[in-house]
Amino acid sequence: MSKRIKNFLGFLWSSPVSIFGWLFGLFLLATGQVESLKCHRDWTFVWDLKNKGWFQRKSMELRGWAGFSVGNNVFVKDVDKDRWMSTLIHEGAHCHQWY
Repeated sequence: MSKRIKNFLGFLWSSPVSIFGWLFGLFLLATGQVESLKCHRDWTFVWDLKNKGWFQRKSMELRGWAGFSVGNNVFVKDVDKDRWMSTLIHEGAHCHQWY
């Protein structure tokens, strides 16, 4: 089975949980907390959160998080480039665990 088909089937499998991530991401987008949104080739969605946003300050900063994942959604805050990439790789691995 090709990797593309496996990723799509994983996307379908994780969609019940991912719906919560999409709804949460849309809420953050509507309240101005999202800098950008990208969909990667492996069907993971990356929500880049604003550093100055209330959500990032009130929840992620207090816990020392650089990111978290819900289903196939990765929420990551702006940090230096090396930490951002390592956080994206780490949280992407959690998405693939759902797949």
